[in-house]
Formats: sequence, structure tokens, C-alpha cells
Amino acid sequence: MDFSIEIIAALICLLITLTVYFVPGAPLYLKLFPIYIAYAIVTQEYLFYLASHSRTNTLFYNLFSLAEVVYYLFIFHEVIRNRNVKNILVYIAPAYFIAGILNIIFQKVAGFNVIIYCLGVFLVVSFCIFYFYELFQLPQTKKLSQDPAFWLCTAFLFNYCCTFPLNAFVSFLRNPPRFLVIDLDIIRMIVNIFTYSLFSIAFLCRFKTNKSILSS
Repeated sequence: MDFSIEIIAALICLLITLTVYFVPGAPLYLKLFPIYIAYAIVTQEYLFYLASHSRTNTLFYNLFSLAEVVYYLFIFHEVIRNRNVKNILVYIAPAYFIAGILNIIFQKVAGFNVIIYCLGVFLVVSFCIFYFYELFQLPQTKKLSQDPAFWLCTAFLFNYCCTFPLNAFVSFLRNPPRFLVIDLDIIRMIVNIFTYSLFSIAFLCRFKTNKSILSS
């Protein structure tokens, strides 16, 4: 395993998310989050292994990206209150997954799945925006600093809004210069580290909230 700063941040995040199993009353989408982080770490390291041995890794990246978006859509289904939107998510998530699998199977040229990736970004960003819109429409004020869903959706929106332009730019370059690849990797690493930090806050804030309730 390549112990870069990014992978260290991911491992720390994984350890923090495991606290969800020690605090009672956690919803299912939070209990599944450590599994998602572990899957992300394993996938990232395997993609790095394939790339370092000059082997194609786009298939595994496409599958990970597809699974990630489906899991995010499940989280939106759990945290969004609007019943109509919930019902829409029930159909969108499996439809997106099936479309992604079919696209991977029948695409003629093996490579980055641009169409499905762009659709996934659109869905995640759209539901993030709706979540925040719904959140600020609540009649009663809510302490956002202690709301795990708020921090998770903030992380999703930040990550996709930052990485989408980078991935779109790289997809149009056939042979990018090495210095550009290095610079883009550094930017991507910073974005991922900040995203893992937001994920960690989502679980730490919940732990502190429950701790204060138990001690009162």
C-alpha cells in the first residue's frame, strides 16, 4: 500500500467512521459509510497498482464511480424529507445503475465512461442542491454543525464540483504533458483530503452530540 498523505487521510477517516457502531441510534446510511470508505480505499490502491504496472484500470474506476453514485442516491433518499423526491429516487437509483452496467458492457471502446459519469455528477449535484434548499426552508432552526447529513452533502457537493472540471479537462487530452498530470494529481489529492475531512466531521459531530445528551 502506498502511504501517501491522501491514503493516510482516508485511513483516519475510516477509523473515525467506525465510531458509528459505538453510538446507538445511527441510521442505516451512516452504518454503511465505513464499508463505503473501505471500498474506496481498496479501489484506489488497486487502481494505483494497475497503473503502476502499465495495465488499464478504467473498468474498475467506472464500476467504483457507478457504485459511489448509487450509494449517494441512497443517502439522499434517507435525508431528503419531500415524499415525491423520495419516490423519484427509488426509480432513479436502480435505473442509473442498470444504465451504467449496460454502458460498460456494450461500449465499443474500453475507456472512461464519460456519459454515465456526467449523468452521475448531475444527479448528485442536483439532489445536493435540493437537500440544501429543503434544509433552509424548515420552519424551525437546526444546528447544522451537529447534523451528519449536512456535512456529508457538503462533502459530496464540494468533491463533485471540484473534480468534475478536472476529469472533464483530462478526458479531452490524449497525451497530456507530465507536469500537467502532476499538477492535476496534486489538486485532486487536496480535494480528496478535504472531502475525507468533511466525512470525518460528519461522524465526530454526531458522537459529540450523543455524548452531551448522555451526560446531561
